[in-house]
Amino acid sequence: MPAGTLLDGALIIAGGILLLTPGFCTDLIGASMLIPGTRRQWHRWLERWLSRQIATGRLNIRRF
Repeated sequence: MPAGTLLDGALIIAGGILLLTPGFCTDLIGASMLIPGTRRQWHRWLERWLSRQIATGRLNIRRF
């Protein structure tokens, strides 16, 4: 399934956007999303969060 790869790509894009945003905290968060070791931790957290949102019905996935 390509879901893991898509999530990694989204984290890389989000990290790049955060690096472009001025601020020290945004730079730290953005850099942590680009480093492979910490990106895995972001990936696990985001995957758990998304699965909880889907399980509780707060997030609907529609297929066209």
